[in-house]
Amino acid sequence: MDTLLKIEAYTLVPEGNKYKKVPVKKFSYYSDDTSNYIFYDDSEVCSFVFPALSKGCKTIYRIKKKINSPFFIHSFFFSKGYTTDFSEIQFNYDNNVEMQFNEIGIPSGKLETNTNKTSKSTIVTYTLKNIPQTEHEENVRGMRGYIPHIVPRISNYKTKENGTVEILASLDHLYKLYNSHVQSIDKTPEPGIKHMADSVTMSSTTEFDKVKAIYNWVQHNIRYVAIEDGDKGFIPEGAASVFNKRYGDCKGMTNLMKTMLDSIGIKSYFTWVGTSRLPYKYTEIPSPTVDNHMILYYVKNDGKGYILDATSDYQSIEYAPDLIQGKECMIAIDNNTYQIVEIPYSFNLVSENIRIDIDGTSLKMKDTACYNGNYKNLITYSLAHISNTEKQKLYQSMLNGEGYPKSTVYNFQHSDIYDVDAPLCLYGNFELQDYLIEIADELYMKIYFGKVVETTIDIDKRKYPFSLSNKGGWQCHQTINIPKEYTISYLPENIDFIHSLFSLKLSLKKNKNQLFVDIDYHEDFITLPTEDYEKWNEMNKLIRQIRNQSIILKKTKSK
Repeated sequence: MDTLLKIEAYTLVPEGNKYKKVPVKKFSYYSDDTSNYIFYDDSEVCSFVFPALSKGCKTIYRIKKKINSPFFIHSFFFSKGYTTDFSEIQFNYDNNVEMQFNEIGIPSGKLETNTNKTSKSTIVTYTLKNIPQTEHEENVRGMRGYIPHIVPRISNYKTKENGTVEILASLDHLYKLYNSHVQSIDKTPEPGIKHMADSVTMSSTTEFDKVKAIYNWVQHNIRYVAIEDGDKGFIPEGAASVFNKRYGDCKGMTNLMKTMLDSIGIKSYFTWVGTSRLPYKYTEIPSPTVDNHMILYYVKNDGKGYILDATSDYQSIEYAPDLIQGKECMIAIDNNTYQIVEIPYSFNLVSENIRIDIDGTSLKMKDTACYNGNYKNLITYSLAHISNTEKQKLYQSMLNGEGYPKSTVYNFQHSDIYDVDAPLCLYGNFELQDYLIEIADELYMKIYFGKVVETTIDIDKRKYPFSLSNKGGWQCHQTINIPKEYTISYLPENIDFIHSLFSLKLSLKKNKNQLFVDIDYHEDFITLPTEDYEKWNEMNKLIRQIRNQSIILKKTKSK
């Protein structure tokens, strides 16, 4: 943990042509055990409130802290998200130390850099002026990558006794550090681990089936509790401890999985990775700043690699969690060998089949929607450990979120949430009340178009790249039963919009007293190139048209 040596903060309050300095007098210090990302953290927080704030004021703060480990130097941000007139970051280090700096999220040509070398030390000063407020836009992946900051690291230092000591000069040195953490794991034997591994794989016929069985057992029997306390923030907890307590952090759960697989002769590999909120790559910054997560890597006999992340209770072994897809990971092969692999994106799909019966001006719906890939995970977590009544309310809220607030759910069921490799299927019976508009002898009915969100990009104002969390799509087949006393007098035109990164197809076909509506919507990208924004908006215009157009049913005259 770094040590805060000095902090100064004050408000500049305008008084005529000058400013009055009003210093912060009270600083509160406490342990940071309320982080959004972890359960317990041994770091400490210094909190304060700027006094006398009013329109036109400026806030100033300066900090000085001691970095206690040469390996773990945090990033330094020029701004905390609000408009900043002037920000300066200064690094003062001994000439026997060699440092490297990566500039992140800084517009080209805006950063002023000054290096001053004396007989004993090197002073590197970074200055950034007129930093605009961070805009909060929807559909931004890795927002940290757009906030101006410096990522420093020590390459090496020299001493009379040891000569040059390499710290983080290259990826090889980062791996040496990480491998030392793995070698420091408590290897206290626990016979129960081997017994459990044998038990859960007893009915497995292939090696891959055994890997899945152990992965699923750890997912469902070891509770994820992240503990960042001293060395536990870096060194995986012993397998015996995690096994007996039945909880652990990502490193401890990974070590337990590996120990169980080792006990039955199956090879797997410790792997480090950063989640999507960290916009860094190992190949660009060989530093612990790049990652915040540990997983296990397994290679099947056909050469295909699999990500085992047991912190997610309902994650299939067939694909990685969305938070680490597209990220580089560092795989520990042996004491001297590692690999950098980019985790592939999966394609996630919702397949839906709906039978629709018209009752006056309402629609009675029988719906089956099957969620594949990461699309199913959030819903699965929501369904776990709640009553049937609460599940029906959850299904009702999903309909509300799809734009159908005037709905009544009569029945709701779902498939087995613990069958992690199968789609999660939701089965619902509900009614959309007063959905049709009746004018004279005609009924006007909009197409049921729930699971596509219209997201037009404001090309002139968009500041950050437009990104999605997942690649995926929605395929929906609807069978609409037309009442005998009505005929179809108007259908919206079919749509066949094809782009290499996204597509929208709408097909309407009638056959006697039935209308078949097929919708096929795909998003096959994570970050959309700016040159495709106009085409994307063109497709979203068609989505609005679909929602605004109606199928018209005309009442037949009785003879």
